[in-house]
Amino acid sequence: MVDYKDIIAMESTRDKDFFYVHWNIRKRCNYDCIYCPDKLHDLTSPHRALDSLITIADKIELNSPRERVRIWFTGGEPTVNPAFMDLCKHLKTKNGWFVGLNTNGSRTATYFKELINQIDIIQFSSHFEYLEFDEFTYKLVETHKEANKFPHKHVSLNLMMEPEFWDTAVKLVKFCEEHGIIYYMKRIRKKWDGERYDPVYTEEQLRFLNDSTFRYAQLENVDEA
Repeated sequence: MVDYKDIIAMESTRDKDFFYVHWNIRKRCNYDCIYCPDKLHDLTSPHRALDSLITIADKIELNSPRERVRIWFTGGEPTVNPAFMDLCKHLKTKNGWFVGLNTNGSRTATYFKELINQIDIIQFSSHFEYLEFDEFTYKLVETHKEANKFPHKHVSLNLMMEPEFWDTAVKLVKFCEEHGIIYYMKRIRKKWDGERYDPVYTEEQLRFLNDSTFRYAQLENVDEA
């Protein structure tokens, strides 16, 4: 770890040729995860219509200071909007645009395989309150295979390491390791708005998250089947 007092300067590693846009498409989500703040999601917000979304995209293009644009979609859940696929098809027509999103993976494998043909990155997130392991991993693998048909596209996973679902989370870590899927383990933090949620990790779980040698030794004993 770097001691902050030793830092003289920091610089972004982002490609400076891009104009970066973080697009929160709306709060609407079909999940209600206990650790997700209320300000980021709800079950009732109306969907923005396709013509409105296209107007926003065209204004981004018109006002971008650079020719190349990098869009990252979040929500809520972007894919619950019925117009999202058609919006991505529209964005594909724009030269020099790079598009990705974060999704809870609740749509079908067929949907995600079509979607990865329209955009560049799909980053799934695992939410174990709602996740059915075999169905979710099938979507991961099928979308990963489709992305690999293209040199610049990829699939990754934000793996929410929920202490209440620890064994399943570890099983998913091993699945990703064995199937070559990029993953990022996410420690769950306290939720302070609305109902308080304070996840408790054991020392062994924290060591799994922070010590790669210990983690890989533990994975040897995990039965993926």
